[in-house]
Amino acid sequence: MFDVRPYLRCGKRQLYLDSPQVMGVLNLTTDSFSADGLAADPARAIDAVHEMEAAGADLIDIGA
Repeated sequence: MFDVRPYLRCGKRQLYLDSPQVMGVLNLTTDSFSADGLAADPARAIDAVHEMEAAGADLIDIGA
């Protein structure tokens, strides 16, 4: 049986569009509106990604 759900191909992965998806946004640039300083501290940025994942993010948009 074939999977007929609508999806977007994202590299080697498929993002299924048959239900809402939650996107986390991580702004790394120094001129980011969030001014959270993550550009200067990669370890904090990685921690933020893990927090988003634990909170249920299906994908993460990294602005760099």
